Amino acid sequence: MNEFILLIFLYLLFLLLSLLFAYRLVRFTKTQTTIYLVLYFFSSYFYYGLIVSSYQYLVELRKTTLDFGHAYVELVLLFFACFFTEIAIIIAVIKKRRKMLTIVKQEKI
Repeated sequence: MNEFILLIFLYLLFLLLSLLFAYRLVRFTKTQTTIYLVLYFFSSYFYYGLIVSSYQYLVELRKTTLDFGHAYVELVLLFFACFFTEIAIIIAVIKKRRKMLTIVKQEKI
């Protein structure tokens, strides 16, 4: 049960950081947005790596017992959840930027 709560907490942490990032990302220039979106896309891989490394540290050095299933199945599912959330947020940012640019172009006319 502790593992489930930990997974929920890790996902909510990723979601909160992603939403804060997306909120700020809309206001950047086109080049900056492109660069940050690519970096954001690869961030889930590093987030997953950080979680797995932390888990291995806890198990090996601290002798903490957390059971994430055979071959970290729950952690892989967390990675997929973060990945799909990431794609949804990227699509939302792109749509919002297009909408903002359309409004700005209409105001100039």
